[in-house]
Amino acid sequence: MSIYKKHWGRGVYNLTVKKYLKRFGDLDLEIKMKYEQLQKLYAVRSVPAASQNNLNAEAFSDIDAAFANMEQQYAADIKRLLQLRHDIQNTINSLDDSTQRIVLTEKYINLKQPDDIAIEIPCDVRTVYRWLNEAILALQTQYPSMFEAEALSNSR
Repeated sequence: MSIYKKHWGRGVYNLTVKKYLKRFGDLDLEIKMKYEQLQKLYAVRSVPAASQNNLNAEAFSDIDAAFANMEQQYAADIKRLLQLRHDIQNTINSLDDSTQRIVLTEKYINLKQPDDIAIEIPCDVRTVYRWLNEAILALQTQYPSMFEAEALSNSR
């Protein structure tokens, strides 16, 4: 389970199930931003050779090495973010109860509100909240070293 914790910055950062799952919604934006930064890097790097003639060979070599380093860093960041996204999906899919998997997927992966989930299933919205709480508790039980305890009275 250490793969989950290493994505959260320096050292061990124990988080709640809800914070972990909510992170999924932010990952797409972060991945998109990294891809855009990488595309900008490629655009700058492909400046016509005529404008590079003023640089001596050593300076150009240093700039090229810096670009290569930045490119590797962006690629590593994107890979890490995609892995975290995959890990969150696998964590949800590890639940035995299909209803719990469905409500967590709808809320945290598809970013739907409990009211909308209740309409789709169909069931009472209070039932959706109960299922969400049960699913969160199941993940806490299944991965006790991964998540800290959290109050389950409010799954919003």
